[in-house]
Amino acid sequence: SKEFIKTFDKIYHRLPDSPEAMAADAYFLLIEGLNRFGENTDKVANFVRNTKFYGVSGKIVIKKGSVSRTVVLREAMKGKFIPIAIYEP
Repeated sequence: SKEFIKTFDKIYHRLPDSPEAMAADAYFLLIEGLNRFGENTDKVANFVRNTKFYGVSGKIVIKKGSVSRTVVLREAMKGKFIPIAIYEP
């Protein structure tokens, strides 16, 4: 995730927001499935529906298509959002 954030900031001159991070996670998950299983769509689909990985937005666990992910609570302090709690699946 550090490399993604660094590259994103270099291109857009800001940090990615949540939807952008989740889109990156979906992209990286699909690429991982294709790298592992090539054009076998059934295996790629099964991998995407049942996997555990660390993405741009944190830990993501997918079981039978249901997603659990890291949640970070932040507090606004002096014009910045400071993480105050992290919950992982």
